[in-house]
Amino acid sequence: MSTKNDVIRVIKYPVRRARGLKSARFINKLANTPSSRPVKVGFIVQMPQLWQKTSSVYEKMLVMEEFETTMIIVPKFDISTYKCDTYGSELDFFISHALGGKYIRAVNDGKCIDLSTLGLDYVFYQRMYNDFIPPELSSTEVCHYTRVCYIPYSTTETSPSTIYEDACLRDLYLGFLEDDISAEKYSKKYKGRYHKRLVSEGYPEFEKCMKLDRSCSYKTILWTPRWSYDSRSGGSHFFEYNDFLTEYGNMPHKLIVRPHPLMWDNFIKEGRITPEEAENLKAKWQEKGIVTDSNVEIEDTFDQADIMISDRSSVIPMFFLTGKPVIYCAFDSGRYSDLYNIILPGIYRVYDQEQLEKTLDQLLSGEDPLREKRLEIIDKHFKTSENATERIVRCILDDCSRRGYTS
Repeated sequence: MSTKNDVIRVIKYPVRRARGLKSARFINKLANTPSSRPVKVGFIVQMPQLWQKTSSVYEKMLVMEEFETTMIIVPKFDISTYKCDTYGSELDFFISHALGGKYIRAVNDGKCIDLSTLGLDYVFYQRMYNDFIPPELSSTEVCHYTRVCYIPYSTTETSPSTIYEDACLRDLYLGFLEDDISAEKYSKKYKGRYHKRLVSEGYPEFEKCMKLDRSCSYKTILWTPRWSYDSRSGGSHFFEYNDFLTEYGNMPHKLIVRPHPLMWDNFIKEGRITPEEAENLKAKWQEKGIVTDSNVEIEDTFDQADIMISDRSSVIPMFFLTGKPVIYCAFDSGRYSDLYNIILPGIYRVYDQEQLEKTLDQLLSGEDPLREKRLEIIDKHFKTSENATERIVRCILDDCSRRGYTS
């Protein structure tokens, strides 16, 4: 006897396949269409916290005569209304980070621009989540008339990946994945289905982190709690460790707290904490000298920190590449990703408050037995990312040369 789920599958899979084939037709056509000269590249931006993922590519193209860049600024997505039609502080942020380059508002008087009128050769996305941007700017639409590019906004912690799904990959013309393993895996999965290239030219965020100061005084702690307790997208230990760290942070060492950008709103929405309780907790942290991090770009915070405590998150491999110690509040749900399996031997894992306190005490005393192991892993597995920005820009230019230019 068929079930409701069976009916859903029968409907869902043909629709997904049809959308993929439709995208493939446009991608194949664009793969053989010349580029303009200079090459016109758009950057669809929405979240200041994610700008550092693609900022180095934008900044390099901005000063090269071969490119003409345009920043397309989208209003922040409001998780409470599921709308993105009103600008907030993100507008001023991206205007200042355009560094004098061209920028446009994606939404004016409630109406979204027609991106196809800009004649862009390539468009980079911050995130491949079409539900969070106006439909007119979705990759499903944009791939009809320009080449969709993507540098992942994060790395995945578990396998199978939650950031590389059909809905994300089907519209891509060129995807710059974070490592060789991911590029090889997904290239095999989609081989022959679409004209697309999923490549590993290094990860710009890793490139930045590897250039940060590696000196460690073992005094300043950074805590980056996760936004959700959900087993698939979460793994937070915020309420398990908050009381302990709030008191532990009132010691000679310094504690910086940088919650995930969605944490407070999500916990309030789920009823785990009230708005008043959240504000009272922030006030208590301030009273005890605990810093609530306000840096937009996390690399600035990494430079201040010596030790990081984190739930399952893409900030773990980022901080790992500074060479400083990471304490992972383990959430062993499913299998770890290939990237996580590479770095886990150099990470301290804790499963309860007692283990967390013991590990913190050890590191704050200057005893760091995994330091040499971390440096060995960095040197062996992350060399590709040392010049990631240059390699990605060169890949775009090589693609243009292959297709030729309009007269």
